[in-house]
Amino acid sequence: MLAVLGGIVEFERGIMFERQREGIADAKTLGKYKGRKPTARAKSDEVRQLKAKMRSDNLTQRV
Repeated sequence: MLAVLGGIVEFERGIMFERQREGIADAKTLGKYKGRKPTARAKSDEVRQLKAKMRSDNLTQRV
């Protein structure tokens, strides 16, 4: 019984991802798809500054 339900779920997820890929492809052709904004690299300078400030203020401890 669980194997049958698992197969149905896998099939439905495949259809869902296929529709998503088609939608993204359509949006790209229209020039409306920009994707997810990069966050980690965009904030890396800010993180380095905060880390340096914490070290200079002796807010960090090494155990």
